[in-house]
Amino acid sequence: MQKYLKSSEIIDWQHPDILALAHQIASTHQTTPEIAKACFEWVRDEIHHSHDYQMNPVTCRASDVLKYRTGYCFAKSHLLAALLRANNIPAGLCYQRLSIDDLGAPYTLHGLNAICLPQIGWYRVDSRGNREGVNARFTPPQEQLAYEIRLPQEADFGNIFSEPLPIVIEVLQTSRSWDEVLHSLPDVSLEIWQQHQLILQIADYNIRTLTNQDESILWTMLMYAAHESSVDTVRENPALDRYVKDWGKSGDFGLVAIDNTHALGAAWLRLFPSNNRGFGYVDEGIPELAIAVLPEHRGKGIGTKLLIQTIELASSLYPAISLSVRANNPVINLYQRAGFVKVDGSEILNRTGISSFNMIYRYD
Repeated sequence: MQKYLKSSEIIDWQHPDILALAHQIASTHQTTPEIAKACFEWVRDEIHHSHDYQMNPVTCRASDVLKYRTGYCFAKSHLLAALLRANNIPAGLCYQRLSIDDLGAPYTLHGLNAICLPQIGWYRVDSRGNREGVNARFTPPQEQLAYEIRLPQEADFGNIFSEPLPIVIEVLQTSRSWDEVLHSLPDVSLEIWQQHQLILQIADYNIRTLTNQDESILWTMLMYAAHESSVDTVRENPALDRYVKDWGKSGDFGLVAIDNTHALGAAWLRLFPSNNRGFGYVDEGIPELAIAVLPEHRGKGIGTKLLIQTIELASSLYPAISLSVRANNPVINLYQRAGFVKVDGSEILNRTGISSFNMIYRYD
């Protein structure tokens, strides 16, 4: 928790002006929630949003936001974090991905805060400033943010950062005017997501990286990927259990799609040695892909998202990805659209007596 109280180059809460304002705000309130609410409302209402008011200069450092009384959502979140930390209230930074015009692409990050409140825990607030159609408030434990996630490619990032994302700092520190920021608003790519290990929410489910705690999820997914009737069946089959057993060892990588209660689907990669080849084996340095979506959640694009994001995120880990697919499986069309090609001479009759073949995706 100490990192959420730290003073830094951007969250410079030890600046005299920030300390003075923080103490002034706190002087008329008694409890931590009261002080947090007062800090939030001060930044929301007293700092002009740079785009709404078309104001310069472009600010980033918390003390500059206070000095010039203007800032984009990111900069305002920096000042709010500074005021809260100056009052010994742990505060972090959060992000959403939103459509700029509410219609779709292009998209931009949007900055907000998380405050650690007694008896409540982390509580998100958005100090960007209210206007027509925007009514952000401090109403714990219920969130009342400025924006809701409405479009498929919009997203909430569940991480709570102690420092701003580098791409946010870069835009704010290199732009010379409020309208220059408007034309270079930071967006988040899959590579950046991987770099920062963001917890990504798309629509009504999340996609995150698999960990060594997720082996039980993968046993269920393997059952569906292998077209078996029970988890016990795949656990007891040495040709199948090697795809999941001891998940998390060197070379393993994957993603899982989850909603509020359970896993909806997963895509995972595992390397196999030449003396223990998987069904889609091509080379010891090329992992084999397994992918599955629960039957009741198919047809929603979950498998496509898992496949495409796995391919992109694995680009720095492997030279290629292989897989084995039944010749009568319509998912072949998805693999081909994603860039997989058939491996010549790989056709076999699989363990069920149906023709299968291997496919490969190469990054070069």
